[in-house]
Amino acid sequence: KYLNLDFLDGLIPMMMTHDFRQRPTSQAVLDYWYKTRERIPIASARWPLRKPTETIVETVINTVAAARSGVNNLRYFFEEVGLSLVVCLDMLFYLVCVKDKRTWANP
Repeated sequence: KYLNLDFLDGLIPMMMTHDFRQRPTSQAVLDYWYKTRERIPIASARWPLRKPTETIVETVINTVAAARSGVNNLRYFFEEVGLSLVVCLDMLFYLVCVKDKRTWANP
Protein backbone atom coordinates (compact mmCIF):
# COMPACT_ATOMS: atom_id res chain seq x y z
CA LYS A 1 0.00 0.00 0.00
CA TYR A 2 2.93 2.37 0.72
CA LEU A 3 6.48 2.58 -0.61
CA ASN A 4 9.73 2.10 1.32
CA LEU A 5 8.30 -0.04 4.11
CA ASP A 6 10.27 -3.16 3.17
CA PHE A 7 12.08 -2.98 6.51
CA LEU A 8 8.86 -4.42 7.99
CA ASP A 9 8.85 -7.44 5.66
CA GLY A 10 10.49 -9.68 8.26
CA LEU A 11 8.08 -8.70 11.02
CA ILE A 12 4.70 -8.73 9.27
CA PRO A 13 4.50 -12.49 8.55
CA MET A 14 5.50 -13.29 12.14
CA MET A 15 2.79 -10.97 13.48
CA MET A 16 0.12 -12.46 11.17
CA THR A 17 0.67 -16.08 12.24
CA HIS A 18 -2.73 -17.68 12.80
CA ASP A 19 -1.76 -19.26 16.12
CA PHE A 20 -1.17 -16.35 18.49
CA ARG A 21 1.15 -18.48 20.65
CA GLN A 22 3.63 -18.62 17.77
CA ARG A 23 3.70 -14.84 17.40
CA PRO A 24 6.61 -12.91 18.90
CA THR A 25 6.18 -11.25 22.26
CA SER A 26 5.81 -7.49 22.48
CA GLN A 27 9.37 -7.30 23.82
CA ALA A 28 10.68 -9.29 20.84
CA VAL A 29 8.82 -6.94 18.47
CA LEU A 30 10.25 -3.90 20.25
CA ASP A 31 13.77 -5.35 20.05
CA TYR A 32 13.23 -6.07 16.35
CA TRP A 33 12.11 -2.47 15.83
CA TYR A 34 15.14 -1.01 17.63
CA LYS A 35 17.54 -3.12 15.54
CA THR A 36 15.69 -2.30 12.33
CA ARG A 37 15.50 1.41 13.09
CA GLU A 38 19.30 1.59 13.39
CA ARG A 39 19.60 0.46 9.76
CA ILE A 40 17.14 3.01 8.35
CA PRO A 41 18.97 6.05 6.96
CA ILE A 42 18.07 9.16 8.94
CA ALA A 43 17.37 11.08 5.73
CA SER A 44 14.67 8.67 4.59
CA ALA A 45 13.23 8.01 8.06
CA ARG A 46 11.70 11.48 8.21
CA TRP A 47 9.94 11.39 4.83
CA PRO A 48 6.16 11.09 4.75
CA LEU A 49 4.61 7.83 3.53
CA ARG A 50 4.12 7.59 -0.23
CA LYS A 51 1.64 5.53 -2.21
CA PRO A 52 2.90 3.72 -5.33
CA THR A 53 0.34 5.61 -7.43
CA GLU A 54 1.49 9.01 -6.20
CA THR A 55 2.71 11.31 -8.96
CA ILE A 56 5.84 13.45 -8.75
CA VAL A 57 3.67 16.55 -8.33
CA GLU A 58 1.79 14.97 -5.42
CA THR A 59 5.08 13.91 -3.84
CA VAL A 60 6.46 17.45 -4.08
CA ILE A 61 3.26 18.97 -2.68
CA ASN A 62 3.12 16.47 0.20
CA THR A 63 6.80 16.95 1.01
CA VAL A 64 6.53 20.74 1.01
CA ALA A 65 3.40 20.53 3.16
CA ALA A 66 5.13 18.23 5.67
CA ALA A 67 8.20 20.48 5.82
CA ARG A 68 6.06 23.59 6.22
CA SER A 69 4.04 21.98 8.97
CA GLY A 70 7.23 20.94 10.77
CA VAL A 71 8.69 24.44 10.59
CA ASN A 72 5.42 25.95 11.81
CA ASN A 73 5.32 23.50 14.72
CA LEU A 74 8.90 24.39 15.63
CA ARG A 75 8.16 28.10 15.36
CA TYR A 76 5.10 27.77 17.60
CA PHE A 77 6.97 25.67 20.15
CA PHE A 78 9.98 27.96 20.38
CA GLU A 79 7.89 31.13 20.44
CA GLU A 80 6.08 29.64 23.42
CA VAL A 81 9.37 29.25 25.29
CA GLY A 82 10.70 32.59 24.05
CA LEU A 83 13.24 31.50 21.43
CA SER A 84 13.39 32.63 17.82
CA LEU A 85 13.20 30.27 14.84
CA VAL A 86 16.85 31.00 13.99
CA VAL A 87 17.95 29.88 17.45
CA CYS A 88 15.72 26.82 17.08
CA LEU A 89 17.29 25.84 13.75
CA ASP A 90 20.80 26.40 15.14
CA MET A 91 20.00 24.12 18.07
CA LEU A 92 18.50 21.51 15.74
CA PHE A 93 21.53 21.59 13.46
CA TYR A 94 23.83 21.20 16.46
CA LEU A 95 21.88 18.25 17.85
CA VAL A 96 21.52 16.44 14.54
CA CYS A 97 24.86 17.15 12.89
CA VAL A 98 27.46 18.20 15.41
CA LYS A 99 26.55 16.17 18.46
CA ASP A 100 25.93 12.96 16.47
CA LYS A 101 28.90 13.69 14.17
CA ARG A 102 26.68 13.63 11.10
CA THR A 103 26.57 15.97 8.14
CA TRP A 104 23.74 16.84 5.82
CA ALA A 105 25.63 15.11 3.01
CA ASN A 106 26.35 12.00 5.07
CA PRO A 107 23.50 11.46 7.55
